[in-house]
Amino acid sequence: MNWTYPLVTFATAAVAIAMIIKNHADSTYNTSQDSAIIPIASVFIVFFILIGTHFTQRLLNKISPTSKTGKAFQIALLTFTPAASFILTVVSAIYWLTPNHMAISFFYSLNAIFLIAHQMVNLKIRPH
Repeated sequence: MNWTYPLVTFATAAVAIAMIIKNHADSTYNTSQDSAIIPIASVFIVFFILIGTHFTQRLLNKISPTSKTGKAFQIALLTFTPAASFILTVVSAIYWLTPNHMAISFFYSLNAIFLIAHQMVNLKIRPH
């Protein structure tokens, strides 16, 4: 389960970039060539943030701080990173919710589901 979420995140970014390039090649966008770079760059930024927060959380789970301040900081980061990832994923799914980008929205929604499943395994929460 440790590598499932990063693979889904990578697949989401790959599908999003392929869809943007396909739509641009099909002249779906009524714009110039340079404007296709902006959504592609935003997909890359979201991808690197999601992967970065994932690996930050994995690293924080392996570290055992000795002081109370360190433990509080670790708990705060372990709470913030998945929450930020989930919010970013949901916002991305809503942003791409247009007829020409439904596949991108679907993959971001799938990514959110895998994030929740990953967090349940990470926090050892078992569904009843």
